[in-house]
Amino acid sequence: MIAHVLDSKIDQDLITEKEAAKYLNKNPKTLYRWRSNGVAPRFIKLPTGSILYRLTDLKRFVSDNTTPSLLWG
Repeated sequence: MIAHVLDSKIDQDLITEKEAAKYLNKNPKTLYRWRSNGVAPRFIKLPTGSILYRLTDLKRFVSDNTTPSLLWG
């Protein structure tokens, strides 16, 4: 029972590369390029080659890369 609950919790937190790209408003090819250049959000690569992202990692990536607006006046 506990293992099933943990598995469903993990599944809810993981999203596909396509879903991650949509969340970031980017093309999946952009995420591929970012991974190649070492600047992508943290990701999980499965033995099948599939790429998954944790939603919390995407939120942290956005937060860490947010530039404060400049106040003029």
